[in-house]
Formats: sequence, C-alpha cells, structure tokens
Amino acid sequence: MEFHKIVAKNIYLYRKKNKISLEKLSKLTGVSTSSLNEIEKGNTIPSINTVWKISNGLKLSFSSLMSEAESDYIQVKKEDIVPVTENEGKYRVYPYFPFEKSKSFEFFYVELDPGATLNSEPHLAGSEESIIIIEGQLEMHLENEVITLKERDALRFKSDITHSYINNGDDITLISMVIDYK
Repeated sequence: MEFHKIVAKNIYLYRKKNKISLEKLSKLTGVSTSSLNEIEKGNTIPSINTVWKISNGLKLSFSSLMSEAESDYIQVKKEDIVPVTENEGKYRVYPYFPFEKSKSFEFFYVELDPGATLNSEPHLAGSEESIIIIEGQLEMHLENEVITLKERDALRFKSDITHSYINNGDDITLISMVIDYK
C-alpha cells in the first residue's frame, strides 16, 4: 500500500478508536482540519513535517503512522519503499524499520541532494537521534549550534529540539539514521 494511504488509514483508525474529531485532532497537532481531512481521505501526500506534527500531537512515533502490520521480522528492499520527500524532492527519507511497540526506535535511510535542507520539528520529549554519514557531508543545526560532519562521521543528539539537516556540498549525502524514543 502507498505511504499516504497507510498514513490515512492509521489516522482514521486512531481517531475512531479514541473518539477524536478532526477538529480536536487539528488542535492537538497544529495541522488544519481541512488538511487533516484531505490526508485522512488519502487525497494528498503529507510532508515530513506534517507527519511529525501529527505523530507528536498524538504522542506516537513517526513511523507508527506509516506501518501496516506487525511481524516477527521485517525484510526491506529499497525499491519497495516509497520515500517521504521534502524540499522539492531533494530530501528523501526511506523508513526501513518502522517503530514497533516492543522496541523504542525506528531506522531510516536518508538521501540529501546538493543544496537540500530540512528544518525538522522537535520530536517527542526525551527522544534521541543517531546518524552516520555514509557518503558526502552534512551541516547540522541543533537549535543555535552548527556541527559539520563528513563521510563516516557520526552524531547523536537529543531530537526533542528544533534541528536542521543541510547539504552544502556538490555531491549527494547519504545518512543512516536511528531515532530512539526511549
């Protein structure tokens, strides 16, 4: 099933299970009622930041809104993943191992084209992000601090703050990312 249809189904099921109106969901998430209605109907593909706003407002992990069913194992092939894109497709997130209730983390593969920027909303309180630069270089902004990373460098940081990923280089940047919700 396509990413936006899974998100649509999960939002609908969550709302029905918890008896939450679209208006209340809008107040919890900061996403307009009309946008939520279009997302829930599967008529639009939400941005990364919109999915973060919804997941944070509902106190759910990012990938729990994108997961179809639980399994004893998950085998993933990149060609089977529909990436979540931002910045006109220059920033692509591939959710390889989505959040599971028995674990506190999720795993992503990220691609940033030259000039790509993503300004990320703070994640759930207490969450932590770990990244490894597989290829290329990355400039990270953690609130007021700027950190430059190159190939094979790693960074772990509290991700419940505003943070940004910027590829100022001439080549693509590839990142392995784990978000731990503790």
